[in-house]
Amino acid sequence: MLDDINTTTIWLVANLLVVLFSLAMIRYYFVRHYKYLLSNQEKEIEKLNQKLENSSVELEYLSNHDPLTKLYNRNYFNQQIENDLRAKKNKDASICLVVIDVDHFKEINEAYNHATGDSVLAELSQLLSNCTREKDIVARWGGEEFVIWCNQSAIGEAKKLCQRITSAIQNFHFSGVDKITCCFGIAQLLGNEHMLQCFERANEALYSAKQKGRNQICVSEPSLV
Repeated sequence: MLDDINTTTIWLVANLLVVLFSLAMIRYYFVRHYKYLLSNQEKEIEKLNQKLENSSVELEYLSNHDPLTKLYNRNYFNQQIENDLRAKKNKDASICLVVIDVDHFKEINEAYNHATGDSVLAELSQLLSNCTREKDIVARWGGEEFVIWCNQSAIGEAKKLCQRITSAIQNFHFSGVDKITCCFGIAQLLGNEHMLQCFERANEALYSAKQKGRNQICVSEPSLV
């Protein structure tokens, strides 16, 4: 009789252990599966965040840069020079504005094609970037016109910059065309002068360069040194 009780007890304990073990294994499986799903979700969230971050960076780049030349666009240029002007109020630093226009660009498009014209603008933009300093702001103003905001530069330094750019253009072989030339208009920002007035004077100097036969560098008279 005692043996039967012991056998029954052993079987009960054994069955209980089997049940407990099975429950433990089921719990282990569900916990592991949950962690797996959670890990995948975290990876997906991380990928999504990375995509959003990349999209944000790309959108910011597109909003500030010209798609053809990769230079800054007019919007960014205007924002940055406003920042520079605010900073200049507390500093005695010279600032010059250079306006650049490609000579006879319309004829380039007509004699060759617009794709060639685009290549010329892209290659010229790279030259402008190579010739300027990191603290200068180079932007495509529109069409074949470019602007350079020269920080901490007097007229003499801005003129030397234009001469370097002219030399680089003369020594560069542009895709699909023999040679190109550019006109340059320079104006130094005067005390208490609005940026638009400085820009108008630089444009007037650019017009003078065209009137003198193009491939010229002209300085706005009020800033002439």
